[in-house]
Amino acid sequence: MTPRNPDSPARPRVEGDREREILEATLDVLVEVGYDRLTLDAVATAAKASKATLYRRWNGKASLVVDALAHDKGPVVDPPDTGSLREDLREVFCGMWGLADPRQTALFGSILTAITTDPEFAEAFREVVVGPKIAASSVIWQRAVRRGEVSPDADLEVLGPALPGILMHRAHLIGQAPTPEMVTRVIDAWALVLICTAQLMVVLDSTIANIALPKIQASLDIDFANLSWVVTGYALAFGGLLLLGGRLGDLYGRRRVFMIGVTLFALASAVGGIAQNEAMLLGSRGVQGLAAALASPSALALITTTFPPGPQRNRAFSVFAAMSGIGAAIGLVLGGWLTNLDPEWGWRLTFLINVPIGLAAAFLAPRLLPDSEHHEGWLDVPGAITGTVGLLSLVFGITRTGNTDPDTVS
Repeated sequence: MTPRNPDSPARPRVEGDREREILEATLDVLVEVGYDRLTLDAVATAAKASKATLYRRWNGKASLVVDALAHDKGPVVDPPDTGSLREDLREVFCGMWGLADPRQTALFGSILTAITTDPEFAEAFREVVVGPKIAASSVIWQRAVRRGEVSPDADLEVLGPALPGILMHRAHLIGQAPTPEMVTRVIDAWALVLICTAQLMVVLDSTIANIALPKIQASLDIDFANLSWVVTGYALAFGGLLLLGGRLGDLYGRRRVFMIGVTLFALASAVGGIAQNEAMLLGSRGVQGLAAALASPSALALITTTFPPGPQRNRAFSVFAAMSGIGAAIGLVLGGWLTNLDPEWGWRLTFLINVPIGLAAAFLAPRLLPDSEHHEGWLDVPGAITGTVGLLSLVFGITRTGNTDPDTVS
């Protein structure tokens, strides 16, 4: 019920069944005339109750309307435990007592008016209606921490009210009542962040080591003719195995292949970051390219399984394409900055920076991304290997020719 000063006298109670009738009539009047025009007299008429009864129980329309909303929601119970952070949030905020239930949506225009014009109502509404949603959200995040879905270091005081706050902010700012679709979009936004972060990591790695090449050459004593393979080896393995990586996602599940790809990418980056010789570094770059070929096509395909057709999926593709487009430019800037942090080991950070990003993406993927169906089929492994080896041979020949005396070539 609405909060009151503990030192003030308790308000008289109305008999149970009669109170329910009055509260239900209050919501009907609220929908019909709005908060501005709602009066206790109008509610008394609609409920066929005496005005004295209403005035004894409620000291104004703010307390009456908030009590009606609390009654409409019913008692707050513990949020469901589905075993998944994503599904728990859906159940609470799209369920029968969530912010997106049909009755609440119908009343939302009047509620927004009341929140913005009546401070007494806003305070009571925050405590009685929104407060339980924040508490339920906090319980869900605490469960997620215990299950290992969220880091123990996560700030639950921020995460708890995050989703209710986003929904209320959107409603207040643009007058958009919370719906199951809106709640789904807010939750799926985290999935898009995960997918695009992985894609950005894959794309920027094609250029992040460019600025560091002189430092790498000096540190590992790499022959100048082989130095270009630090960049070329990654690009060739990435491009040559893309089709194979996409096919693996179709056959064995895109989320699974995505997780394997980003995990392998992180491990290969760690090896590159601690490389002690030329072979170790070039080998790690080749494995990075293989991992990128597994993760990138699966990340693109996961957008189609996470977002429904229409504007939502189109926006997701646009963000994904933007990340792919700016990745190369960010790689040059980030690579230069990391390399100049330290003249001796700064270049190693251009590889090591991928380790926490890749491992975090692999950890969050099963918690935020839906899996796709597995399909029967076969892999053209010989074709993928042949194409990649052929491309490697061609580029190797061109590279060697470019670094050979012209008289020798002739």
